[in-house]
Amino acid sequence: MEKIEEGLFATEEAMPCKPRDIKIGRYSVGPILGHMEKEDVAARVISFSQQLDRWVGVSWPRIVQMLQEELEAFTAHNSAKRHNMEEEFRYSQTICKYRTLCTWTLGLYTLFAKKPEKNLKEVPAFKQPFSGIYLEGPNFVVNGIHELLEVEMIKRVQENEGDKTIDVFFPTPKLIQLIMQKQGLATA
Repeated sequence: MEKIEEGLFATEEAMPCKPRDIKIGRYSVGPILGHMEKEDVAARVISFSQQLDRWVGVSWPRIVQMLQEELEAFTAHNSAKRHNMEEEFRYSQTICKYRTLCTWTLGLYTLFAKKPEKNLKEVPAFKQPFSGIYLEGPNFVVNGIHELLEVEMIKRVQENEGDKTIDVFFPTPKLIQLIMQKQGLATA
């Protein structure tokens, strides 16, 4: 197998079209394959080919890296949002107490106490893709890989030998032809 870049390998099989001829969402090929897991994995595998504009296979470690990056961004985003919600609650309680004391002392409390401030974190930008990993975790992708392997929509090839063996997943012409048919790009 010809290695193109880390975790990506050139496809040796002839495909019915170029990668950019078909349309896929971020992690969805549309309601084509019947299960969300299969559609998610197919879109992930094809997305690398579309980025490079040539058909490539994706190694398992590269897929795991993609999942980790997405889940870390999702966790950081949710953590910052949770912090800000808790901070808003804390601030509302503190400002209520401050205003009550200011009212009772006819404003003299402002001379002795500083007005409370919000301590909000910046929420990192994150556009959550339409993927089941946020509900079911990484097993969502693992199940999709197994389902696609069973129906021969992707092909698994092992790279290296012994302890350093890695699985590489290639889209098959059968998968691409099905997507083309559903998108009206090919005849039966």
